Amino acid sequence: MNESTRLRERNDRFREALRSSVGHFRRGEDHSGLDEFLNSLDDLESILDYLQCVEEPEIELEEMLEALKELPAYLRGQDVTALTDALEFAVYPLAEKWIGGVTENDDSPKG
Repeated sequence: MNESTRLRERNDRFREALRSSVGHFRRGEDHSGLDEFLNSLDDLESILDYLQCVEEPEIELEEMLEALKELPAYLRGQDVTALTDALEFAVYPLAEKWIGGVTENDDSPKG
């Protein structure tokens, strides 16, 4: 299995965990939503590590880092609505862009 295939699988798991997390939060199942989100972080870390190592990556990692930097404040403040919105409308769309780039060009992700 090549690295781009593993990246696609991790990204699929990451996106599914985000989708599930958002669904739980929207239904008021905060504990389950948080569990799904926390479980997704290993995949996110692997994806970011890979993308940072790719020579001249064609996607903008800064966008994801910008989207992620607010999440700890939302968690500390127990602002479930802001956390859910950030996951659904900022983090998830960026993960979608990543997998699109990997699918289009089997060796390097692009946005």
